[in-house]
Amino acid sequence: DVCSSDLAAVKVLGNIYEDLAYVVKKDRVAYEKVIVDFSKFVRERIEYFEDVAIGNKLTIESDIDLDVFILFNEIELQRICDNNISNAIKYSFENKPLHVRLFTDKEKVIFEVQNSGEMINHPDKLFDRYYREDSARGGFGLGLNIVKEICDANDITIEIDSDEYKTIFRYFFVKG
Repeated sequence: DVCSSDLAAVKVLGNIYEDLAYVVKKDRVAYEKVIVDFSKFVRERIEYFEDVAIGNKLTIESDIDLDVFILFNEIELQRICDNNISNAIKYSFENKPLHVRLFTDKEKVIFEVQNSGEMINHPDKLFDRYYREDSARGGFGLGLNIVKEICDANDITIEIDSDEYKTIFRYFFVKG
């Protein structure tokens, strides 16, 4: 039997592997867009990371509007969701809930991930390749750089709202 901490570790490594695989392939692979049920997609990604959250003494709360669809590549969408959820877990204070939201507003679909952790000191540098706000937490500083490249290529606006109580990463997608 695999214990939950082993499963969580495998999922964290899986996320790193998927980032590296994306970096290696991105210039050689055409990432085709399809209509994605973003609501279902986000719920599945939250479910995937629940073991990791529990292992970090966290819970994930979600507020996901139903029937939110976008035209997007699923591999790229997974990089955005997984990197944000895993970072929220990694940088959160223990015993504080994470909040994942998906909703529509006028012509935009908004995906938000919020945690309670230390304030981000250099939001302007977060998306630079190899930059890590806290080098003690592990990782390679690739995840958010990948997210930014995908967002730039798909006209997704990113907002970061961080203070001593919470950090929110907010992504504005064009409606599908």
